[in-house]
Amino acid sequence: MTKNLPFSTIVLTTLILLGCFSQSFAQDWMYDFGMNYSRPLGEFQEDGYKDGVGFHFGLYSNPIQADNGFANLRLGMRMDFDFSGRSQNELIAQAPETNYIGAMQLENSSLGMHGVFRLESTRNFPVQLYVEGLVGARSLSTSEDFEENSQWEEDHCEDFTIERDWSLSYGAAAGTLIRLNDRTRLNLRASYMTSTPSTFVVLSTAQQVEDNLYTYELRTSPATQFRMEAGISVDLDMECTPSRSSLVGRQ
Repeated sequence: MTKNLPFSTIVLTTLILLGCFSQSFAQDWMYDFGMNYSRPLGEFQEDGYKDGVGFHFGLYSNPIQADNGFANLRLGMRMDFDFSGRSQNELIAQAPETNYIGAMQLENSSLGMHGVFRLESTRNFPVQLYVEGLVGARSLSTSEDFEENSQWEEDHCEDFTIERDWSLSYGAAAGTLIRLNDRTRLNLRASYMTSTPSTFVVLSTAQQVEDNLYTYELRTSPATQFRMEAGISVDLDMECTPSRSSLVGRQ
């Protein structure tokens, strides 16, 4: 599960640094982060995928303001990560690439990466409303989470991914930005997301069959979810600080 987190951080940091090197484009960018809850719908729910709890990040370009002054268009990207449950029964298995046998549980997780088109009301209003269209990719993965054991080396006390499937993901969202101060707003957001058929582990089917061997079932369905998010939106001024030589040239 945790192996996805550094990748998300690297991508987000790269986008911020690229914005810093483009001063005219990077001013008035917006960044948001917070917690999210996802509920599977339709076949996804019926096939046994559990509710998810996690966090999200978003980065949006400077606004393209409409002539009437009532609405803006922003382009951006979003990442979300959900922990989506674990198997109920403790299992005994051998850790991959080692000779260690220990107690463990299976854990499902979801990672989404999407490009965004956002239409929002302008900052002339204390409460801004917005709608979004999203398209990108979603990964459903399952890992073996081994318990700590004093006889194991530290390198062996970690998660091992046993199943992962990527699918095309798309959907729509609507939200509200409530002004807290000049640069910060409370962000409340709901979205409907679905995808092309994706394969995942049904955690309720995991069961022990021998001393260090267990089985589980795979199902395939669109990853359809209703998602609710709450977080903070912050206006960024990513204009790089002028160099000393440029300041001298202006005198």
